[in-house]
Amino acid sequence: MQNQPTRNRKKIKAWMIQKNITGSSIAKQLQLSNAIVSATIAGFRNNRKVLKSLVASGCPNHFLALPNDMIQLNLPTKEIPFSKKQNPAKQT
Repeated sequence: MQNQPTRNRKKIKAWMIQKNITGSSIAKQLQLSNAIVSATIAGFRNNRKVLKSLVASGCPNHFLALPNDMIQLNLPTKEIPFSKKQNPAKQT
């Protein structure tokens, strides 16, 4: 049995912050619970909708440690509009 790489949730979260994407915005867009999105990002689950969404939004595949059945897929990358309310305190 080969050791599969583990999902790097810290790098995924850093990438999400950089792209202004939240777990709750992904959950809302995909009509999933926040718990499923969070567990997938953390590597406890492999929800294909969440993983495909992250890949399509441009998250590097090596952060995601995709399951074997998704590695072969040639998923297109594109910007997916996730709505996130701007925090007025952060605006300059």
